[in-house]
Amino acid sequence: MNELTEREVSVLGVRLLNCSYDEGIDLLEKAVLDPEPRRAMIVNAYCINIGFNNPNYRRAVNSFNMRFVDGIGVLLAGRILKGIHFTDLGGSNLGKSFMQRCAERKFKVFFLGAKPGVAEQAAENFRWSIPGINIVGCQHGYFSDKENDRIIERINKANPDVLIVCFGKPKEVLWIEENFQKLNIKLAIPLGAFFDFHSGRVKRAPVWIQKIHFEWLYRLILEPRRLWKRYIIGNFLFMGRVLKWKLFPKSACIEP
Repeated sequence: MNELTEREVSVLGVRLLNCSYDEGIDLLEKAVLDPEPRRAMIVNAYCINIGFNNPNYRRAVNSFNMRFVDGIGVLLAGRILKGIHFTDLGGSNLGKSFMQRCAERKFKVFFLGAKPGVAEQAAENFRWSIPGINIVGCQHGYFSDKENDRIIERINKANPDVLIVCFGKPKEVLWIEENFQKLNIKLAIPLGAFFDFHSGRVKRAPVWIQKIHFEWLYRLILEPRRLWKRYIIGNFLFMGRVLKWKLFPKSACIEP
């Protein structure tokens, strides 16, 4: 997939893939069929903010084979900094569409993460809504470091093609980076609140709110105590960094 580097655009130190929604699904399918194991993720403003203060996280993100665009903040950054109109692939929507593709292509999927019972409920909902989907295992994300190797053994025994990891940021990306060589899989994808949404534990915004890129505000209203720093302080901080990079690019530069 070296040809993808020609379509990457660097935004605040993170290389992002400029592609359409349908191309994103096709690229994920191609990654599963590739002989080499692959990693793909969706990058939003929160990811980039974390990368400013955590170089290890930023390097881990850039080590992934594909980094898709998610959220209005990154869309605006692309227009302001590069004059590029990115497509918002949206992590949860992209994940759901890819589950449909996995069913069509008979790919085996393992769910890892969220609170006990949440991944299992999400799996049951997908089995009901997507006939033929083959989810070969579920494991919650509340395990200790001492249990890590046992969890990896369980995943490998299930022999999945696709591993969906939902630990939240930055943990899910760093966990994949640290354990990727131990995993017998074709593709790993960190997807944040994917299991929470599709289990019904967390309510998603109505489609019309998603289309105008204000799902972040809907989530903030539902969970203000947990998300106010991410969305209120974080969004202003992110746009401040974008404007500083635009006006003073030399002073704003960070390590790629």
